[in-house]
Amino acid sequence: IKQEGATGIECSVGLAASIPGFAAQLQQAKLQWIPVVSSCGPLDDASPFLPGAPTAGPGSSPNVHFAAWQSQVDAISSSIGVPPENVPFVVSFTGHDSMSMSDAMQLIDHTESWFEQNCSDLYSTVMHETHRGKIFYSPW
Repeated sequence: IKQEGATGIECSVGLAASIPGFAAQLQQAKLQWIPVVSSCGPLDDASPFLPGAPTAGPGSSPNVHFAAWQSQVDAISSSIGVPPENVPFVVSFTGHDSMSMSDAMQLIDHTESWFEQNCSDLYSTVMHETHRGKIFYSPW
């Protein structure tokens, strides 16, 4: 993909964690990683969560969603081992479209505040993607 002009790849933290030597392969190919974290699962019948980590689903409280989300953000450099300079930003599938506006805002406020306090010196930003089934998407 580097030969085609790509400078990086985007994939979930769960997928990256399942690939032996993921960080070393990125480094060898001189590619950046845009990690995708998710506070709610499953996604297309696949779990976005790390084995043994907190999980959340539709109907889970904002605090449960946050715990699932935080464990994935923490894993980016800790257990997966990709250095922060190779992570330009983090993409987040945050919440679920069945959440109330109040719960959705509580979750966004909590993720943004925690990210700024704990990760702003590592990664430039977290972007909450508009995606089917997530709080910034509604087909209605």
